[in-house]
Amino acid sequence: MTTDQAETPSLQYRLCPRCGYATVSDSDRCQHCLRDIARAPILEPEVAKRRLARQSVVEAERAAAKASHLRRVRYLRGLGVVLLIGLIGWWSYKTFIWEAPPVPGPSSTERTIVSSAETWPTSGGNLAGTRSTSASAQLEGEAAWSSALGVAPATAMIADGERLYVTLNNNMIVALAQQDGTVAWVHELAVVPFAAPTLAGDRLYVPMRSGQLLSLDAATGDEVFASLTTGTRFGTSPLVDDGVVYVFGVGALFGFDAETGDLLWRTEIDSPWGFVNPVLDDNFVATVTGNRSLVFDRVTGLESYFYEFERANPYAVALVEGDVYTFSSRFGTAYEVESRRPWWEGVRAVWEQFWIWGMAPDVPLRPAIWVGSDPPRDGYPAAVTDDLLLLGGPSGDLVAISRADGSEVWRIARAPIVGPPLATADGLLVVHVDRVATYDFATGTLLMERLFEGPRLHDVVVTSGGTFIVNVDGETSVYR
Repeated sequence: MTTDQAETPSLQYRLCPRCGYATVSDSDRCQHCLRDIARAPILEPEVAKRRLARQSVVEAERAAAKASHLRRVRYLRGLGVVLLIGLIGWWSYKTFIWEAPPVPGPSSTERTIVSSAETWPTSGGNLAGTRSTSASAQLEGEAAWSSALGVAPATAMIADGERLYVTLNNNMIVALAQQDGTVAWVHELAVVPFAAPTLAGDRLYVPMRSGQLLSLDAATGDEVFASLTTGTRFGTSPLVDDGVVYVFGVGALFGFDAETGDLLWRTEIDSPWGFVNPVLDDNFVATVTGNRSLVFDRVTGLESYFYEFERANPYAVALVEGDVYTFSSRFGTAYEVESRRPWWEGVRAVWEQFWIWGMAPDVPLRPAIWVGSDPPRDGYPAAVTDDLLLLGGPSGDLVAISRADGSEVWRIARAPIVGPPLATADGLLVVHVDRVATYDFATGTLLMERLFEGPRLHDVVVTSGGTFIVNVDGETSVYR
């Protein structure tokens, strides 16, 4: 039995003049590049056969390449998803779960700064940096004694109940007996430090420009220890509490063992600027860089909060009753020392940009109690009372600012000021170029002043042992 089988009709093909692709003549468009081929010539069957054979090979290669590309895309997408999940997980762990281990502790926790009416142990007066004393400013009568050191002082003075310590520009630290002004001892340094030494117990702690911490016996001036250099420079006075010496260096905050000088920990800071003394309380250390007010946890040494001072150089910081007060050339602020940045802080700049474009709501402000404007430009560290922050600048501006809300209580302009103000039992004591004056805390009214002829004044320290004054020639006097 035979079966008739219909023959498959042969197809005709046209050749695309643009890409050379053979397309069925029924189509007016090239199946490869979509060019109009209605007027293209019909290919001979053998020529069309060869073209189709080559096209099938090319298409197979393209299909294989496309499949390989799709596999790579799926692999990369999967890898991206895994990385994204890993990053989100790591960020969530670091933000909400992880806790930093405590830093190494000192060999002893006994040594600390002790502030009282009898002492002025650090350039800020105490650990909080309030520049305040319960002693009276004694400016009347004749000097109990005067000592001509013959060299300009390099840093602020400090004092204990027995001696006054003066760092001079000839690399010397001189200890003067408070009783009669005689030289108790002299210690020569390798180079004059940027900042004043600090007294804790029977030891002086000297921050060296080389990034080395030097400790001297306060009674004799003999060297107790010299730490290893840290690779930076120390531009601030140390603070000593619970056996740890805190020093703010250029680009890092350090903690040293107060007994041995061993480096306990080091926290890097993204700033090449550090010349404002740090302050601390039981749990935190606060300091400022060229554009930030920073807080560090004393247990871990890690940064816990920062407040931006864009286009401003902070020059004053104090930590009082859980609040950090910071002032710059443009504005001042107060914030709680336990403040934290929100978890989304890393995208604040992006959020602000979208807000500018009108594509997002307003960005919440950084945590702060208040932000105030118009402090003295290029001022000195503040003196702090129960309710006021008292600031002075080289130009002679004196400003009282409320601790509660940052408002200005009073402002006066006086003669140029050569050092930070000091809160005493008799009022705000200020060292001008040629006089020392006291002002009423509440109103800024001048209470008393004493003129000094000769070289301009440099610094003053007030304790129950007297008011100690030094001028730029190194002449040191005490009034009782």
